[in-house]
Amino acid sequence: MKNYLSYNIEKRIAQLIFPRLNVNQFEEKREYYRNLAELGVGGFCIFNGNMEKMREIVAYLDNYSEIPLLYCCDMENGMGMRFEEATIFPRAMAQGNTNNPGNAYITSKITSLEAKSCGIFWNLAPVVDININPNNPIINLRAYSDNPIVVSEFSKAYIDAANSERVISCIKHFPGHGDTDVDSHINVPILNKSIESLTQNELIPFFSAIKNGVPSIMVGHLAVQSIDDSCLPASLSEKIINKFLKEKLKYDGIIITDALEMQSVEKQYPNGEATFLALKAGADVLLMPEDPEIAYKYIISNINKIDLKAIETSFDKIIDNKRKCGLLDGILNHLPTSIDIEEHRLLALNMAKSTIKITPKDKIEDCKLEDEDSFLLISILLDDRNLEKAIVFMKLLQSKTINNCDSMFINNEIDGSAVQLLTESEQNHNKVLIAIYQSPSSYSLKKALSQELINIINNLTINKFSIILNFAPENASNLLNYQIKIDTFSDDYNSMNAVADLISGNDEEYNFVSNIKEAKKQRKKLEKENLKN
Repeated sequence: MKNYLSYNIEKRIAQLIFPRLNVNQFEEKREYYRNLAELGVGGFCIFNGNMEKMREIVAYLDNYSEIPLLYCCDMENGMGMRFEEATIFPRAMAQGNTNNPGNAYITSKITSLEAKSCGIFWNLAPVVDININPNNPIINLRAYSDNPIVVSEFSKAYIDAANSERVISCIKHFPGHGDTDVDSHINVPILNKSIESLTQNELIPFFSAIKNGVPSIMVGHLAVQSIDDSCLPASLSEKIINKFLKEKLKYDGIIITDALEMQSVEKQYPNGEATFLALKAGADVLLMPEDPEIAYKYIISNINKIDLKAIETSFDKIIDNKRKCGLLDGILNHLPTSIDIEEHRLLALNMAKSTIKITPKDKIEDCKLEDEDSFLLISILLDDRNLEKAIVFMKLLQSKTINNCDSMFINNEIDGSAVQLLTESEQNHNKVLIAIYQSPSSYSLKKALSQELINIINNLTINKFSIILNFAPENASNLLNYQIKIDTFSDDYNSMNAVADLISGNDEEYNFVSNIKEAKKQRKKLEKENLKN
């Protein structure tokens, strides 16, 4: 085994940098990524692509790196967040509402299996922020609960499952991003809370996870005045990372920054300064600098201002975790060539069905369309980036029903001509379905339904049987009238599929265990028949 103790300080610093890697753009930037691997970065943070292509990239870049690369990826509710053919599960809020931490365990277990098959051994999840502020633009559906004990229980299950597969998990966003109303991709939120208040709320899941040996913690780009009155983002604050997280809370695992390319820190500390400040503050892994090569050079040019012993410690943590994953023992040469994605998808669909909340509770039968019903499907887009999801649900519902239907997509900017079209269409149907979409999305402010739109919808449905299909946080639909409301607490494909099944009356039980067993029996039977022939 290679003796990494002989590495000089420059090589050790390079190992702390984890640049962004977009799988879909790899070919056009192949030389750029190869140069970074040759520079000696510790790994890459993966974004959208194809699973087979990801395997090719891992094999290719491994040839140019002295130390096996560690790939990380944000896969909170499944690898399907980043890879289309992989499995996506209901979001954390949906899982939290089931009161069954086993759902978090299953999500993490399947995610770990699929990720490992592509050479990804670090999952930047789970989110342990508490859903305190309903106006939070970037957390909401990503949080398990507004109760810190529930968050602790679900995150523990998630971490345990990752550990069982030798995959590194990562709780975020320290010291707690739930009670903010600013998107930290854009600006730095300031959390005006006392240490006592943080200890009784935001910090509880972190305390719990640290006690249970969570391998990594992501520090957020948010300022906490009660810990650092300079209002430096936590990710760049020595008082928050070194003094509070390491010394006071005695955390000795990997500390990783949130993405350093985010505007909240990059615009204030450009050209590598944010990366340098994070390293100086005590971060072990410097995630996605805007320009990794410039950031590396900035650190090297200011090396006399850094605690070199701390860099050695950070380097050792990374090497140790690569060893624990099996990367130093050649595990990348023994990755599974295939996994049963179909089985995983059935698991996710079953989970989605269990997360649905119907109000009133006793109206489940009234959710289902009768053969003679016709309906108008109104899709309200609180973020225009959700149009694609709205189209997917529309097609899902239409494919499962034989009913006459019309469909319209609207937002807060609805004009008079659209209102007229809605009114005319509504008169041709006896039921109105109102689907609401609002994903937590970076660089996108959270919007509420405008009063004008609320009035339009309520006037439209005053004499109609209306069903709200809420794929947004629960409070998004509070001011709309309805006979029935269906909350999914998630906007993933399986949650939309589960709602479409419910409305269409599709009561098929997706028992993946019996289905898989039966499929295996059939396969063996066919194989025997082929041998006879």
